[in-house]
Order: sequence, then structure tokens, then C-alpha cells
Amino acid sequence: AQQISYLSMGYGSLEDETISIAHTLINLKSNYPILCKAENSNLPPCFIIGNGPSLDNLIHIIKNFQEKAIIISCGSTLSTLYEEGIVPDIHFEMERTYATTYSLLESCSKDYLKQITLIALNNVPPSSYKLFKNSYMVFKNNDAGTSLASKLSNELAIEKVGFSNPTVVNLAVSVSLTLGFKNLYLLGVDLGSKSEQHHAIKSLYKD
Repeated sequence: AQQISYLSMGYGSLEDETISIAHTLINLKSNYPILCKAENSNLPPCFIIGNGPSLDNLIHIIKNFQEKAIIISCGSTLSTLYEEGIVPDIHFEMERTYATTYSLLESCSKDYLKQITLIALNNVPPSSYKLFKNSYMVFKNNDAGTSLASKLSNELAIEKVGFSNPTVVNLAVSVSLTLGFKNLYLLGVDLGSKSEQHHAIKSLYKD
């Protein structure tokens, strides 16, 4: 019984890495720009926005300061910002299954997505990359797709993103620091809730 349990646990990891290899190869062929470490100065503050229940009471802050900060949306947060009429500067995705694409199309209009820049991990579905105005790829550390990409091209300068798990907010924070942002504000990043409401009320989870 214990060996069966170990095998079943391994199947999920093997499948994840297989998907990553497939998506990474397709995304590389599409020639999306690859983000690298930068030493930028005098960057504006950035709002990294999660989709927790507390976001409901912070929407007015985002609207009041969106012209003075870089607005960064994380995963399902985009559905809430869409309902509130807020267009983020950057959106982050990290999930490798095609549910990522379906969720984006279900919760936002195509015209809305075409106003936004995407930054996504190499394992994100190619169909998700195509939905946005501009798309940039970052390579996940300890990932089969990243390892293969490194071996395929010695000339490919890969800046591996650490600390990108377990949530897409982790990814957004890690990449923002890599790009040189110093003033990061986390909004709606609850990572848990004591109430029955587990996401912002206007998000795709409302139904």
C-alpha cells in the first residue's frame, strides 16, 4: 500500500514536468522576450495585487493611485480588476494547465486582455501567452522545461526565478525585485481567510 501511495504521488510530478517541457518548447519557438535581471533606479512603486477578500476594501486605493504606481495583477485577481474597470500594467500567470487560458477568457474580454502586458513562467500554456498585448517569459527554477532550454542553447541567457511558489504573488514579488523595483505594496494578499469568503467578491469565483 505504501509503494502504491508513492507511485501515485509521483505521477502528478511526472505529468507536470512533461507539460512544462512541451509548453516551454512551444513558447521558445514563439520567440517571446525573456526577462533578465536589471539594475533600474528611480522606478515608481508597484502594487502587487492578490485576490483575497481584503481586496474588496482596497479597490478605492488602487483607483486613487493607479496613475502613480505600476499595477500588477496576479492570477485570478485579473477577474476582479476587470469587473472594477481597472486595467493593470502587468499580469502574472504561473499555472501550466489549459485551465489558465479558459479562466482568462471566461472572466475577461479579449479587448481588455489586449491592453495588458503578461509576464509568465515558461510552463504556462502557449494559448495564454497569445491573449495579451505583449508577453514576456521567465524561467522557473528547478523545472524540467527550464533545464531542457538551458541544455538546448548555451547562448540562451536564462535568469532563473527563485521563490516563485506556492502562489502567483510569490512569482510577482520575485520578478519585481529582479527587475529592480524597490517599493512593493501588497494588496489583497491574504493567503487565507477566517470567513467563508475565500476570494474578492467580484472575482471569477463569485459563481
